[in-house]
Amino acid sequence: ENLLYRGGNMGGESAIMLHDVADLEKEEIGMSGMYEGGLQNAVERDFDVKRFKFFFNYCEFLPSELEKILDEEVDPDTGDAWISVEVPTETILHEWDKNDCWKYLRNIVKSCFLSKSGEDGDSE
Repeated sequence: ENLLYRGGNMGGESAIMLHDVADLEKEEIGMSGMYEGGLQNAVERDFDVKRFKFFFNYCEFLPSELEKILDEEVDPDTGDAWISVEVPTETILHEWDKNDCWKYLRNIVKSCFLSKSGEDGDSE
């Protein structure tokens, strides 16, 4: 009843569970309202499955690697750059079709930058 998403190229043959259930005795990830793990406790209780998302593998960066990535300049040919954003738990747990989440977030970021610069632009 719940999909298995591909999270990255690390983790071997493991899967992780992300959720927004604070009382599964797991530590909050930062101050995001998101938690990792607690499958056994979740199975024993009756929660809406939409509050849980399973990822096969994950992406992981050391703090110094992430700082380096985020400090890189925008590629003048493609306009590509890394940014860090905070999104509501509902956005993370929503059942997106492939790439639609990234398109949704990219359009929000784009509109924020355009509104700050006073320019108008089309979203995808």
